[in-house]
Amino acid sequence: MPNLEKLKRMSNVKTFKENEYLFREGDPGEDMFIVLSGKVAIYIKSEDNLQIKVSEMVAGDFLGEMSLLEGEPRSATAVAADYTITLAVNRGNFEAFVLEQPGMAFKLLKGLSSRIRSLNQTLSRLKKAEQCTLESHQPASAPAKAVRPQTPDNLEVLKKLLYHEGHKKYDREAPETDFFYTYEKKVSCPICGKEFELLSISQSKLRLKAVDADFRHNYEEFEPLWYEIWVCPGCYFAGHAYEYDKPQEHLHKVFAEKTKTVKDKLNFKFSQPRTLDEVFTAYYLALHSAKACNADPLKSAKLWLQLSWLYKDLDDEEMYNSAAALAFDRYYDALYGSSQSKMSVEQDQQCCLILGELYLRKNNKQEAIRHYHSAIRRSGGSSAYNKQAQDRIYYVKHEMK
Repeated sequence: MPNLEKLKRMSNVKTFKENEYLFREGDPGEDMFIVLSGKVAIYIKSEDNLQIKVSEMVAGDFLGEMSLLEGEPRSATAVAADYTITLAVNRGNFEAFVLEQPGMAFKLLKGLSSRIRSLNQTLSRLKKAEQCTLESHQPASAPAKAVRPQTPDNLEVLKKLLYHEGHKKYDREAPETDFFYTYEKKVSCPICGKEFELLSISQSKLRLKAVDADFRHNYEEFEPLWYEIWVCPGCYFAGHAYEYDKPQEHLHKVFAEKTKTVKDKLNFKFSQPRTLDEVFTAYYLALHSAKACNADPLKSAKLWLQLSWLYKDLDDEEMYNSAAALAFDRYYDALYGSSQSKMSVEQDQQCCLILGELYLRKNNKQEAIRHYHSAIRRSGGSSAYNKQAQDRIYYVKHEMK
């Protein structure tokens, strides 16, 4: 049995939150980790760049020793599956670590042998699965495509119930790699209280590429818009993740009455992988939920803006312009309407910046610049938003001549 006190003297205690990386494939390997508590999932990349989970480490297991021994980059990716506590042994302490704990050398060899055997079994299963996939795609035996559980069974009916005029059917699926950036999470509906599991975004895994002037965040290999709206399978309340942290059971009866027609005629459930049609239905359900709950204009403004991004990705110019126009109306109402939203200074700045961008889409440079100026606060505001507004003013005046 290893002496923990001696181990602690030759190592560092490192903790990791759920879904936090211990290391990524290709990183330099300077540490070996011993799991004290929690769980760590190990992933490798397939030839077609998919992340495949090959094992899970628990208390008493170790990982990262191959890179430490060989001096080579990490051959796999390790992600904390729960809150995890580890002991990290670095390259400089490794020899002393083995000499002080000779039993650990045998444990390392035994673990390596077991891991190689497990990896071979995983590769064997993958080869069999690949062979089955190839056989299933032969023309003579190709199976019929499975019917998806969601189904806007009748697009025309859904157009009348939910979709905006001009919305079409879009036959796209989420890429298989999305599983690496999502995880199953149990939540409770803020309206009806029903508990259910859904796919949530692993924020720690996202790699930000750029932020657009209208605040759209762009990430490498992943589109979070497909997962940002959660839908309760009980009452069909739909909204962003932060809305699920605010119980509103007092609205249940009114919400059920206002949404009865939609619930009676819509059989909604996300597929695996989910489709873009389901994503659009979720956003339109969120708009319907916002109306039923008498949400302030900022709620529907954000939803229409996000819908405009989705339509833009599809090169659907007509629906992109329609959604952007509806977003503009809601943001304008939030800032100037009779039912003005109670906004913080930062929210007010962001609203002005977005309206500036939406005015630019209308080719109204004068109003765009006016709203950028309105976004600048000399005190109490966000310095980042001040800088963004100044940059946009310069851009419109000098770059768009």
